Amino acid sequence: MTGARKDDERETVLIERVGKGEVDEPLGALYDMYSARLYGLGIRLLGDRGLAEELVQETFLRLWRSAPRFDRELGSGTTFVFTIARRVAIDLRRRRSSRPHAVLVDERDLEPAHAIAASDGEIELAFGVREALDTLSDEQRPCSSSITTTT
Repeated sequence: MTGARKDDERETVLIERVGKGEVDEPLGALYDMYSARLYGLGIRLLGDRGLAEELVQETFLRLWRSAPRFDRELGSGTTFVFTIARRVAIDLRRRRSSRPHAVLVDERDLEPAHAIAASDGEIELAFGVREALDTLSDEQRPCSSSITTTT
């Protein structure tokens, strides 16, 4: 079993454990695996640190609630987590209260392409590309290293 497949299996087992009612250890392990990636994605897609933090928090809340419905036959743990995160990001963009009246992030801290928040369609596309890249085998990954997603 390759390294990526071992990670996928570990994530799958952790989500299944959460689905069976175990929370502390498996959810903590999943948080350690995904929180930084989700936060970075939230910064890039939503352009706001507060919204990025909300994305992480809401993703894990929804993960906990929906883990009993996880089916390993339908996709990997990573796909499940990022599908939830995609829905959260779209919800955050659509919520009127989440659209700040003033810029809350110092735009000098963000790359120029990320200073402007992405549209709902760009968020969908970025998540779709990320999910597709996450499904590549180890043999295919070196070819994808030059592919980046920008929003």
